[in-house]
Amino acid sequence: MDPVIIIGTRSEGLTVLDVERHAEGVSYAHLEIAGTGLVANSIVFMWLSAISLDEFLSSLADSGRGWEGDREWDSGGELSVRARHRVSHVDLVIGMRRDGFWRAQVELTVGVGAELSSAAAAAASALGDGTA
Repeated sequence: MDPVIIIGTRSEGLTVLDVERHAEGVSYAHLEIAGTGLVANSIVFMWLSAISLDEFLSSLADSGRGWEGDREWDSGGELSVRARHRVSHVDLVIGMRRDGFWRAQVELTVGVGAELSSAAAAAASALGDGTA
């Protein structure tokens, strides 16, 4: 598959490099995070979280009036996203871990509304069950 940028850009953001699907949906995704002076990628098992990444991003986009404190999502160990609303934008911290051997994170700022909705749609397209 061609890389699909979920949030930001290829040089500063979250990108899906590949996915493996089973009958039940996505089993794992090969993801990459990138920021200033950092590129990290890992296999992320997507079935371990209670809600999907696209559902989490959609919930942020649907909360246009904002929220107090941080909202967090975790894949079950390998990928995490922390979001904080700041009036007209959302600050995201995307973290990636690999079996206790290494940890990396990038900080991104995205616009409230269309930019978050686009991220949710991109995540659903790349990571969804393949029926879209």
